Amino acid sequence: MAFSPGQSGNPKGRPVGIGTANRMRDLIHLQAEPIIKSIIAQALEGCQASQKLCVERIVPALRPVDHSNFEVSGTPEEQVRQVQEGLLKGAINPQQAAVWLRLNQHNMLTAAIKDGALTRADFAKWVQETVPLDPIVDAPQALTDFDGSQ
Repeated sequence: MAFSPGQSGNPKGRPVGIGTANRMRDLIHLQAEPIIKSIIAQALEGCQASQKLCVERIVPALRPVDHSNFEVSGTPEEQVRQVQEGLLKGAINPQQAAVWLRLNQHNMLTAAIKDGALTRADFAKWVQETVPLDPIVDAPQALTDFDGSQ
């Protein structure tokens, strides 16, 4: 007997609760507490598979987030606050926050030098104390690169 297109040979479908998967769920549900305790005990003993299972069930999965539309504005202090809030809310990741804060710091230093509030000597001291230098580039070279003079 041929079926018409779009018509099933079993119009009511399989009854709910029938099948191997459902029987396994029922068996596991009856023994859920001892199974969970056993997995936790194995994880505490160092079983990596059990540890992985526990962490996967406790910690939410990380989802990719588009951070390209994150913008800051206002005073440097307001920008730092916005970056911190963006990091806490997950709008940007830690690496992006570090870049934003570094750019903010650079802009503040540039403005301070232009305004005369920061001397070259103070800037050189800051470079030596805070900037991890490449072994090939020394502090005087960093100063030359900063404003084009020696």
